[in-house]
Amino acid sequence: MKKWIISFIVLFAALAGSLFYSKIYYPDLPIESITKREAAAKGEKSVRKVTKLAEENNTVWYVTQMDQGKGYDLMKEKMAESGWSFIEQNGAGFFFEKGGETLIVNSQMWTGKYVLFSLPNERGR
Repeated sequence: MKKWIISFIVLFAALAGSLFYSKIYYPDLPIESITKREAAAKGEKSVRKVTKLAEENNTVWYVTQMDQGKGYDLMKEKMAESGWSFIEQNGAGFFFEKGGETLIVNSQMWTGKYVLFSLPNERGR
């Protein structure tokens, strides 16, 4: 009986560790070329910066930590470094302008900690 209990505990711990490691409990990503675990690892490294996640379907995806709204400011700073001027925010869209062109950066909360940004790939950043 004691061996059965120990075996159950070890099996449960291994299963729980596997689920935690894979980040299966995180919400689905809107991109397929990166796993939740990889995205979370890049997000964890994105303290006070915006980190590129992937390029997929003519879209470049970035992640940053939200940190009470500071994630939005970090994206605005990143775009300013590339010469884009912030115009306005409308919902989840951030409008930027550069040389008469308008660029819309879309944002979405991925977890309570991370925000994802998507930008059209054909624009220079």
